[in-house]
Amino acid sequence: MITLTLDKAKELLAEAVAEKGEDFVYVNRDGRPVAGLTGADCHYVHGDQPGCIVGHVLHKAGVSLADLSEYEGQGAEDPALDLAGATDDACRLLSYAQENQDRGIPWGESVRLALAYM
Repeated sequence: MITLTLDKAKELLAEAVAEKGEDFVYVNRDGRPVAGLTGADCHYVHGDQPGCIVGHVLHKAGVSLADLSEYEGQGAEDPALDLAGATDDACRLLSYAQENQDRGIPWGESVRLALAYM
């Protein structure tokens, strides 16, 4: 079983931002930006790749895309707890980052804001 700590979540968020770029703005698998849309329009998995910021982090932590896809439409805390054994602080950080992303905020700023909430 994976145990995703706050420190590990911070590390994996930084890796996701470095890979996608500070200015990356999430678009759903239909190519639409999610800003102003419901969370259901955000997807953990895009085909054979992780999708949203939490999908990236959990996949980097060792969660399979098949397992992640079972959580589509659910909040970030559900797969974080169930699949990655995330601590409360790690869940909170991932939820904040996801909420920021879902408002159309670029990933770099989404993570900075999430860290500021902590």
